[in-house]
Amino acid sequence: MSEFTSGNLFLNTNWEIVKQLAPSGALLKQLNKEWMLLLTKDNYMEDYEAPEYIYNISKQAPILYFYNFEDHFWGYRLFYGGEEVADVHISLEFEEEILHEIAKERNPDKKFSQLLFSGILDGLREELKSNNTFEEEYKYIFDRSNVDKFSLFGVDEIRINSLKRLLNIENAQDIGAAFHIKDDFKKALDIEEMCWIRHERILESQEYEEFIK
Repeated sequence: MSEFTSGNLFLNTNWEIVKQLAPSGALLKQLNKEWMLLLTKDNYMEDYEAPEYIYNISKQAPILYFYNFEDHFWGYRLFYGGEEVADVHISLEFEEEILHEIAKERNPDKKFSQLLFSGILDGLREELKSNNTFEEEYKYIFDRSNVDKFSLFGVDEIRINSLKRLLNIENAQDIGAAFHIKDDFKKALDIEEMCWIRHERILESQEYEEFIK
């Protein structure tokens, strides 16, 4: 069974801030001596607008959304000052994601089934391969990584430099390598325990410190 991890990380020192602004049904869980977790039913990953409460929390405390759908994709979104200030999304299905995105842009009135069975996707795939669109898109994977923003969580310069070596153009050109650096990413941030964690799993196990009513 593949890992399915998703949650919002924040510093232990911001517990009360997050508690006051967390939505009903949310869980607060201690990850380690430095990090806490806000777990909710929302899995907003890379394609969806983050919930309003995330932006509200970020006005008072930085918050990091991390997700890992093993064998598919992983990434993060960092919020501060009411804005999303950094993000990375790395997918083993990157070509398919690009293909579907461009197909929807060009054919906004067609459903996915129409695109699939009409042959439009096959033709577009060949076009994108021939004009090197996939290779060009790889280069932008880490464009918004903005690793300097991790200083908001007290991450020191040594660890930030480590993140810069991980999240760079060289790795972006090899999607397989980029996908497998997530463990090094977690180690650099001291969030190795962020594994097999999501709202419904922790709710069922009751391994949380507080339930927001």
